[in-house]
Amino acid sequence: MALTFPQACKILALPASAALLTVGLTGHGMAKTATASTLPTHDRLALQAAAKACAAQDPKAFVHAFIASPAVRKKYSAPQIALVRYGKDGKVIASNKVAAAAYTRFPIRQLDYYFKAAASEEYVELEINQSQSNQIAADWTRVRYDGKSEGGDDLGKAFTLDGKPYQVGSSRTDGQLLFEPTASCWQLTGDIRFVGTK
Repeated sequence: MALTFPQACKILALPASAALLTVGLTGHGMAKTATASTLPTHDRLALQAAAKACAAQDPKAFVHAFIASPAVRKKYSAPQIALVRYGKDGKVIASNKVAAAAYTRFPIRQLDYYFKAAASEEYVELEINQSQSNQIAADWTRVRYDGKSEGGDDLGKAFTLDGKPYQVGSSRTDGQLLFEPTASCWQLTGDIRFVGTK
């Protein structure tokens, strides 16, 4: 289950217009990170990648940098993050907002060239979509690979946890990360989870 941008904005009580949202957020600014000299090399490189993605308006590169580094997540998160949980019946079972500093359960981590669920060893397939108003939705789905590699770093064919072949755009997702545009980039504003999808 994935939400359309208008649905997500309605649930998170956000304006559907990116222009209005950008005006509303310019006064907040983005969370400050530690000085570059105190950060590990990995975080410094990820911050550089994120800045380049912002300048190029490249949502895929931005989301990848966001997942890769806590420093990027700290810098490019809204002051408050909306957390929404859906049950198996598609109804909201929990909804609240937390301060960015208290948001500690980011769902995805990077491992080499792949993504994994933060709370398990399951791999994650990522679908990144951008709306006409420059919002980003990153849908993530836990998968298992069959190990039938065609060579290189290929792990084989992906299957959802219920054993069905993973298909982009049609497999039921485990969650959705929502990013809204700012004056110069994007920032995380929502973390939606679909409980009991597998």
